[in-house]
Amino acid sequence: MRCSTIAVLVGFTMFVDMIVYGIVVPVLPTVAQDKLHMDEAELGFLFGSYALGLILSTLPTAYLSDRYRNRKWPMIIGLAGLGASTLIFAHAETYWALLAARITQGFAGGAPWTVGLSLLADVYPAEQLGVSWARIVVLPRGSTSYAAVYGIFNLAYSAAILFGPTVAGVLLAQFGFAIEMAAFGGSLIVLLLFLAWTGLGSF
Repeated sequence: MRCSTIAVLVGFTMFVDMIVYGIVVPVLPTVAQDKLHMDEAELGFLFGSYALGLILSTLPTAYLSDRYRNRKWPMIIGLAGLGASTLIFAHAETYWALLAARITQGFAGGAPWTVGLSLLADVYPAEQLGVSWARIVVLPRGSTSYAAVYGIFNLAYSAAILFGPTVAGVLLAQFGFAIEMAAFGGSLIVLLLFLAWTGLGSF
């Protein structure tokens, strides 16, 4: 598979992963107050629980990916878990169910992050790995640099942060919390599993 195709695939995966993270920002306070009557401490921990899951999954995912030299299956399992936990989050009726779903979202989200960046490192030359993410370069026609790859990655990340809360707010107002989360979770399972299976080839 072409390096540029992998870069776009990884960038798109990061985009959807951050969309799932961002959609909670406008909807969670409403759910917390109207449905579950959470206090500020519970709401704050629920927001941060995604990061807890992400921390717990990063090192094991990285180890298994390197140990078995396989990037595809950790990516697929992570995306499946992310989609499933989003569907559970949509229908949770208690604080502890929401918390468990949010931690699971973070845990599953660690696979696309860790494996995605490892996949970029696999297909681009080692001497290009030290290029700063923030470096601005002008590329000749037909050339490729790791800075350009990270440019794609950062573009996807920033776009998700921009559009995730915006789209979530519109869907919440029009259709309600459960429909909104179910739509994102279902789309994630169908679309990203397809992309991971067909797009990662033999990795």
